Amino acid sequence: MSVPSPPEDLLGEVRAVIALIHAHQRCLITSHQQPDGDALGASLALFHLLRELGKEAVVFNVDPPPFNFCFLDGADAVRNVLEDDERFDITFVLDCCVREQLGSNFPERAWGSHVVAIDHHTTVLEGADVALHDPDAAAVGELIYWLALELGVEVRGALAETIYCSLMADTGGFRYASTTPIALAMAGQLVANGVDVWNISRHIYEDNPVQRVEVLAKVLTTLVVSACGRIASVRISKKVMKTINGDPSMIDGFINYVRSIRGVEVAAQLIENSPKSYDVVFRSKGAVDVGAFARTFGGNGKKLAARCSMTGTYREVNAALIDGLDAFLTVPTP
Repeated sequence: MSVPSPPEDLLGEVRAVIALIHAHQRCLITSHQQPDGDALGASLALFHLLRELGKEAVVFNVDPPPFNFCFLDGADAVRNVLEDDERFDITFVLDCCVREQLGSNFPERAWGSHVVAIDHHTTVLEGADVALHDPDAAAVGELIYWLALELGVEVRGALAETIYCSLMADTGGFRYASTTPIALAMAGQLVANGVDVWNISRHIYEDNPVQRVEVLAKVLTTLVVSACGRIASVRISKKVMKTINGDPSMIDGFINYVRSIRGVEVAAQLIENSPKSYDVVFRSKGAVDVGAFARTFGGNGKKLAARCSMTGTYREVNAALIDGLDAFLTVPTP
């Protein structure tokens, strides 16, 4: 079993990143705040790849790793504090197309002499010196695989496991439309190289603290389905977030239960910041481009997954979402 070479139109970008890596020694790797499986998996994969090349590498994020990804090799080394005198030759920014997504307390000293963006979002980080950018990639881990392949580094052990984790997380366990033939070929090669699929799956999906399940039960009682049956939402109050110490990883994936309802095309998860301020996460089955919808509220994202912030009471925000999303629906009611 083998994986094809990097796409021809990406080779130049892959080689530009490799040239910078060869020319420098001290590297910082970071991603968006509240990192998910793709952001963390890809960050740790790049960490292992750079160390394999004899480089100094630090993984930094303003938030800790999600609870269900802490088993990954290197997750315990992720830092959220940098020393005052620490400086870097290269800062790699992964899975993040807007600097503000790094977090309001992202330290200025985290920026290296060179900034490399590695991403699969529609847009790429503004101000990056070099970008490895492929909107068609299933996950950022796919781009790390291309780097390893072009560098001639064998993808095994921790490097293979973290890339597999990235692919698995951003394709929903290889269920989403983002699951491409290349992603499946990579996953197959990683398994052939020794990745233990069940070990990764059980940690990610079947190792929940009982508190998370209890919170899920409470959240599902807030379910609201629109009159047309194609839009549904749940609310996560400040009180609920307090019970889990504000840990966003404890509510990750709740929205998928809402999207799984028969007939629902768009699911929304309203996370309360204050009585009149909400972060809103969207998931679509495909009939609605929730990325475009989120941008009408100053948000961002892709067709099937996006987020934005909204002001107003819970009822006002939920009503605005239902009215706005109804206009975005492009398929007739079944």
